Amino acid sequence: MNKEYGVHSEKQKVLLFGLGYFGNAFLKILSDGWSVMAVDINESRIDQLQGEFPGVEYHNGAAGSRSTWKKLNLNGLKYIISTLRDKDLNLEICQIARETFDLQIPIIILAEQDFDYKIYAPFNVAVVNPLKPGIQLLLKEMGQQITHAVNVGLGEGELIEVNIKARSHLVDRKLRYLKPKNWHISAL
Repeated sequence: MNKEYGVHSEKQKVLLFGLGYFGNAFLKILSDGWSVMAVDINESRIDQLQGEFPGVEYHNGAAGSRSTWKKLNLNGLKYIISTLRDKDLNLEICQIARETFDLQIPIIILAEQDFDYKIYAPFNVAVVNPLKPGIQLLLKEMGQQITHAVNVGLGEGELIEVNIKARSHLVDRKLRYLKPKNWHISAL
């Protein structure tokens, strides 16, 4: 690491599972500045991407297979990212990383559908739904006045941003006169 600028002189290593739409998007972003190991069960998908991203280390295999993991050089690994849609397969990735290989590095899972993210809690995993920020942006552009927090509290939406219109009965009202029962004001 170049201490003067805080820049890494060698590329950081990331393990990427799934080379579908989101995996391909990650390769476009990560392939230049990162050392990427990409794993996918679809060999033709790997063959297609090898020409586009030649610096990536590709592995054909199942993400939930310990034999696939044993073929990977996990030394110096900084992040694990899964773009796989199967929540049980993602859970297996977490178990293999934490319990079999004792990897205490960040694991990031892209989850396209809503489900109980708490299943990943024992593994200290960041779950990101890539569609939610886009949906929130669209709703805001369409004049929606309520914005739910994205990826706060494992997707349970504890924070809600509410825009009060100028003619609302709440304008210029003192907070002590509001009597919320199931919510709190955290910031104005």
